[in-house]
Amino acid sequence: MALRLLEGFDHYGAPGRVAVELREDVERRHDGSTALGDLIVGRGGLGYALEMAAGNSLYLSRFDATQSETWIVGFAVKTGDFASTSSTKLFDSYYNVVTLYLTEGILGVRGQGFSQTEYCAILKPNVWYYIEIKIFHNNSTGTIEVHLDGNTVYSATSLDTWDADYSRGTFGLYATSANTAFDDIYICDGSGSDNNDFLGPIKIETLRPDGDDGSQNWSPSSGSNHYDLVNSANLWQVNDYVESNGANVDDLWTYTDISKINGTIYGAQAVASVWSDSSMPRPFQHICDSGNTYYSAIRGLGVEADYPMPHDDAIWENDPDTANAWTANGINAASFGIRKVA
Repeated sequence: MALRLLEGFDHYGAPGRVAVELREDVERRHDGSTALGDLIVGRGGLGYALEMAAGNSLYLSRFDATQSETWIVGFAVKTGDFASTSSTKLFDSYYNVVTLYLTEGILGVRGQGFSQTEYCAILKPNVWYYIEIKIFHNNSTGTIEVHLDGNTVYSATSLDTWDADYSRGTFGLYATSANTAFDDIYICDGSGSDNNDFLGPIKIETLRPDGDDGSQNWSPSSGSNHYDLVNSANLWQVNDYVESNGANVDDLWTYTDISKINGTIYGAQAVASVWSDSSMPRPFQHICDSGNTYYSAIRGLGVEADYPMPHDDAIWENDPDTANAWTANGINAASFGIRKVA
């Protein structure tokens, strides 16, 4: 698999949340983040984006980077007014092995062994931009390439982009000024034949359950409509839920249709907030019903009692029924859900 993460910030509730509570929910999925801020209208007026106060950070730290030598990260960013003439970190890879900086709106690249920051583009405040960076990690033949809104603005080869801490595998996004916002994040590695290069300025649309679809074998916390208990605007609320004590039991739901995006679909990501009422590991699977056939993506749980787990998503890069790229019609016709394995 090459596509590792999609994050559009549309499942954390709505603007106006208590900042500390929002930060806690973001940290459930992105451990180590200090994302103190609020949700705002998203890039292009679609969905929501995460706006953070200066000095706050978002860590995308769930990946073992040793699984691939090549990584591609894309993200939309809108900064506030530039309040300082000094360089402020916007992005880093593996604890500053490769770093993007902003200096009064000038985008610069810095890596270990660089004698100085190499500047490559100018960004205006309060304007959305889409930045992508591709890094090949090697101690002598490493490469860095940066795209801005789909265009190459920096490329360098024969670099030392390796580090002793490479296995830590953390990407960081940082608020360079007050009211810095991020949206539409993706992470790919260099493996496989799909999504192993720049995807371009993508847009993420979040779909929520809108109906039950024939396999309702979990127990609802209230009422009889299962989908109504798992379609909250804030994924992390725990007042409504479905639950199961059995093994190999499914709960499957239909979803709202795609309405805001068009063009190539690079993947469908299922996201769930799952917790256990005991300290024992509880393995489960995300499941997809496409073409009246079930397909699963295995996940293993080992969570504390009543703690929504952060590792809760699975990605189908292609329609599993056709083995080809998803189409809007294919996603609209598919159902997704969850299976308790044991």
